Amino acid sequence: MTDLEQEFWKHFDDRASSWRDGCPDTASLAKMSAAGRARVEAVLLDRLSRRPLADDWVLRALGELGSKTAEPLLKPLLEPGVSGTIRVAAAAALWRIARLPGAVSVICDELLSRSVKRKTDTVDSSRIDAAVALGYIDTPESRAALKEATTDLNYLVAYNSKSALRTLETGKYDPWARMIEDGWTKTENADGTVAFSRPKPSKRER
Repeated sequence: MTDLEQEFWKHFDDRASSWRDGCPDTASLAKMSAAGRARVEAVLLDRLSRRPLADDWVLRALGELGSKTAEPLLKPLLEPGVSGTIRVAAAAALWRIARLPGAVSVICDELLSRSVKRKTDTVDSSRIDAAVALGYIDTPESRAALKEATTDLNYLVAYNSKSALRTLETGKYDPWARMIEDGWTKTENADGTVAFSRPKPSKRER
């Protein structure tokens, strides 16, 4: 196993430390040799075949690898009744692997599935996943769904939908852009971390 493979699996399996990244270490995957990518793919396929509903990161990594072998294992995960997080990850992977007809609709439907009618404290992680995934799928359908979701009363859904549209428009993912537009102040610390301070409330808000 190469150093890049070890780096990938350390990040992948130490989810207590890496969960904030939100996805597998795609940078390491991109740098691997064809042989290294094949070894990673084999392990991921084994995990998918044994526990298909266990881990959306497995699906995301197989999509990043463009695994044709994964395609027949991923298609059943689009069925109704499968959790939203798994359905979104499977659909995004199938779009990357095969431009599967209907995959984008699955993601759009999840994004808008509990849409915009009232405020909620629910995290709605599968809808946030859907917004992020659509930021890398530039079709009229994806743009229309994201535009609708920018007015969602769940702030995180709206925020990530706006960020996804920005990604489609600029070709570059910038996780901080929306916060800066909303008036937050960004500070880059000496250790490389980023901190934000809240905007000052207006007189009306005080």
